[in-house]
Amino acid sequence: MTDRVFLQKLGKRIESLRESAGLSRQILAEKVGISRMQLYRIETGSGDGNPSILVLRKISKELKVLLSELIIT
Repeated sequence: MTDRVFLQKLGKRIESLRESAGLSRQILAEKVGISRMQLYRIETGSGDGNPSILVLRKISKELKVLLSELIIT
């Protein structure tokens, strides 16, 4: 699996969990401490949307899932 495909799958997983939690992109971004545009880039797996492990940790905490649940492909 290429890095790009991995980031796209990760982003789709985050988007799906966010939507299931009933959170808007804006609200989750505020809770995590990133911009809405940065969260959009993460969710779409764009080249500049490569999140740090600390951002992923914050996202997993807000979505109430284990960090490992975000990155399982």
